[in-house]
Amino acid sequence: MLESLKRSTDSAAGPDEIPYQFLKHLPESSLRCLLYIFNQVFASGKIPESWKESTIIPIPKPGKDANEPNNYRPISLTSCICKTLERMINNRLVWFLESNNILSPLQSGFRNRRGTVDHLVRLETFIREAFAKKEHLVAVFFDLEKAYDTTWQYGIMKDLHEIGVRGNLPKFISNYISDRHFKVRVGSTYSETAKQEMGVPQGGILSVTLFGLKINSITKCLGKSTEGSLFVDDFLICYRSKNMHTIERQLQQCLGKLQTWADENGFKFSRSKTVCMHFCQKRKPHNDPDLTLNGSKIPVVEQTKFLGLIFDSKLSFVPHIKHLKDKCSKAMNILRVLSHTDWGADREMLLRLYRALIRSKLDYGSIVYGSARNSYLQMLDPIHNQGLRLALGAFRTTPVQSLYVEANEPSLNDRRKKLTLQYAAQLKSNPKNPAFDLVVNPQYRNIFTQNQKLLPTFGIRISNFLHELNISLDNIGEYTVSDVPPWLVETPDINLTLHERAKSSALPEEHKSSFRECITDFPDHVQIYTDGSKDGVKVSAACYSDHHCSSIRLPDGASIFSAEACAIDLALDHIEEQRIRKAIICSDSLSVLQNLQSRDPKNILIQNLVLRISRILKKCKITLFWIPSHVGIKGNELVDRQAKLALNLQQTNIKIPYTDFKPIISSAIQSKWQQRWSLETSNKLFKVQPKLKTSKPSRKDRREEIVLSRLRTGHTYPTHSFLLKREDPPVCYACDAQFTVEHFLIECSDFKQIRDKYFRVPDMKTLFSSVDSKTIFSYLKEIDLFYRL
Repeated sequence: MLESLKRSTDSAAGPDEIPYQFLKHLPESSLRCLLYIFNQVFASGKIPESWKESTIIPIPKPGKDANEPNNYRPISLTSCICKTLERMINNRLVWFLESNNILSPLQSGFRNRRGTVDHLVRLETFIREAFAKKEHLVAVFFDLEKAYDTTWQYGIMKDLHEIGVRGNLPKFISNYISDRHFKVRVGSTYSETAKQEMGVPQGGILSVTLFGLKINSITKCLGKSTEGSLFVDDFLICYRSKNMHTIERQLQQCLGKLQTWADENGFKFSRSKTVCMHFCQKRKPHNDPDLTLNGSKIPVVEQTKFLGLIFDSKLSFVPHIKHLKDKCSKAMNILRVLSHTDWGADREMLLRLYRALIRSKLDYGSIVYGSARNSYLQMLDPIHNQGLRLALGAFRTTPVQSLYVEANEPSLNDRRKKLTLQYAAQLKSNPKNPAFDLVVNPQYRNIFTQNQKLLPTFGIRISNFLHELNISLDNIGEYTVSDVPPWLVETPDINLTLHERAKSSALPEEHKSSFRECITDFPDHVQIYTDGSKDGVKVSAACYSDHHCSSIRLPDGASIFSAEACAIDLALDHIEEQRIRKAIICSDSLSVLQNLQSRDPKNILIQNLVLRISRILKKCKITLFWIPSHVGIKGNELVDRQAKLALNLQQTNIKIPYTDFKPIISSAIQSKWQQRWSLETSNKLFKVQPKLKTSKPSRKDRREEIVLSRLRTGHTYPTHSFLLKREDPPVCYACDAQFTVEHFLIECSDFKQIRDKYFRVPDMKTLFSSVDSKTIFSYLKEIDLFYRL
């Protein structure tokens, strides 16, 4: 229950007006009482009526007629108490479905380590391969009418019985989905109470899993060579061949099976929204496919949106890029309002807004539409540049490379490459993902190599990026669903007493004294100390106890978190080898110890540790003890020394989490960016900042931030407005030299007397690294340039 509450978000309360924060702050006695109620409800299958009530808030769909009821999206607010119980039950149901491979491999909706991008990658790969083999590919995109609201409730119970679910769970779910009531709230006005006759509850934690189970059998309708994709209720089928008649025959057979399936399971395909697309690069005239569903011809369209991306028949992604550009341009208006020169928000806030409102839109699906030709992708660059220009307050003539460096924000091309590799790393950890084989083992490489005009598939692009950046993903560990039910996993005793005391004490002697005091509570326990070490890319782990020491070196680039976890694993090796009955494992990694409190962790190293500790606890008492580092605790100092020595050992082939590769990927892309930036010797910002780094102006005043940014980039109104006005470059009235930022800051002889009062520096880099910005502003104000920049 505590884990269920921990994973809950602070969503709005339901009709009972009890929010999650109220439940999270209940005392232990009240939590035990709540758990008792949950057990009684689950055992009896009788859910309180107030838990089955909901408040529906209609949210208008953007760009739709607000007078039409169908143009609203219902947001359902249900009881947070009930959702806490639902999450507990759902975790068990999901484990049962996943561990028994009941869910279709093609279903990626709301499943761990899966998402919409999986199917976007698959569809793009199928189409690219068809183009390479000069084939047609026909895809049918289905739309289920009110899928959630019309789900067959008896069918859910029938499916649960067929997969072997017995006991209290079916009884609870039957009561959960039946006899539900709701009210619609608009502003402060409520409608009459209405009964939900069918479907799964909107807003329920269990609803997605139950719906996924009900729609699960749809993939059984696919033919042998017919591909399909399923994300919750977004479904498509596709078939490719050089012969259109073959495609029509195969897809029509599949469509017949799908219609029968829909009739038997209570679903209905929308005639108007179910569409067909013919992907082909052939220029000769040819007929479009003729397909019917339930007696109606499926319309053939030139483009359609699937999981948020607009696919066109030539897979150019131009319609999507144009749509994305328009969408981002509207969001840019918020930045324009908030970036005023005098009273605007500070730079850090504006960059956050840009990343949240605009960059997030550019990111979604970018690893797929990023396969478009560069000439098309460049249509998005002005959006990126304009967002950074507004956030920085940079002058309009500032070079885009200066914008990227000043904001520490890479180009969209680098951003797409980074996201692509991060996705590949995550995919490598999940072999059951439907996109795994297509990406890890790409086909038709020879065809794409021989014909450079063909745009490569996602898997081939990944291989090229990895080769370019000299990155290997071979050491990524694979995620698997545990054979042991999470609720049966026995968690160790984790003692964080010293962490609480460390907040009020700062002297090493106090820490040592506290440790000696605490350790007396564990007589007859073997003390084992663990530690991880990292130096550059080298990473190692070690464990130490009396008369024993062991250490290993992890693959280069592993995180210190992984090193600390591996160090605890070494301690478990020692416990099992020596058949120790009582042990206390002392670690200075608070994050690892906190993660070990979870029964179902997502990190593969922590998952293995949790399961291993649970097994060892049957024959050995283990306590994990947090200790502060570098305060003179003898065991900790010794193991720290051993961990550092282990950095020189030979690397092991230990599998590490895919998350450890995110910094490796970022570092490699940053290195390439630095190489390109080092060639920009004529760039004015390069003289100030030759090395890439995060540059945050210390001034919170918006005008001062803008002035400092324009000085650093070397583009201001007095020095570069001539480019916009199509005039000659400005000349200093005192010395006839070209009027530049560098000139009036450190070169102009006319300002020397004034300048000497504030600073004397040889170059721009020294000026901005050693002189306080407030001093520079005072100088600019005295020469009457501060408000003109």
